Amino acid sequence: MKNRPRYNTPIVHSFSQEEVRELLGPVTCQYQTTTVVLPSLPAENGSVANVPPIPPVPVPIVATIGDGLKIPPIIGPDALSQGFLSFNISGIPATAVITAADIALTPIAPQVIGAPFTDLGPLVIAEFDYGALDATDFGVLGGPIGSATSFPVTQSAITAVQIAVSTPLPRFRVTLYFGSPTTTDGNNDLDQAIITPADAVLTVTYQ
Repeated sequence: MKNRPRYNTPIVHSFSQEEVRELLGPVTCQYQTTTVVLPSLPAENGSVANVPPIPPVPVPIVATIGDGLKIPPIIGPDALSQGFLSFNISGIPATAVITAADIALTPIAPQVIGAPFTDLGPLVIAEFDYGALDATDFGVLGGPIGSATSFPVTQSAITAVQIAVSTPLPRFRVTLYFGSPTTTDGNNDLDQAIITPADAVLTVTYQ
């Protein structure tokens, strides 16, 4: 009679979550993050000045925001201007998950003239994909991202940048105005901020 090997019935053990943690130790997921610093684009920045009865006029490169002097012999309210800034986000993959996005505005004296925050209201930063800047962009409120009551300004724009990246859009653009685009204190003085291309930076971190 042949000897047949014996098989033991396997013992099945269910591990608890605590036992699994003890066996494996701490488990961390590593994601590569990338941070890019994007200066504003001079060729796509600018402002639109409104000096009734002259129609609004686009002014390139420098974003001027606020109200200013009447220009004799023109009869009308204080001259108004609304700023526009553009940032190149085409290098960020459309599949990226944005973990941080900050707009930094750092104009310094004498680039801030008068008292725009006091006389005109808080600075509003709003998303607005204005394309090629033209007269029709004056008065557009855009999608508000945040506001500030002094310079320098650092404003988080994670949601707005994520939408622009995922769409995908090659540019992230904002409009800037004090109070509202048509706000003036009516006293014919200068209450303005002048933002040059070097004063505006968008810093984005993504996975």
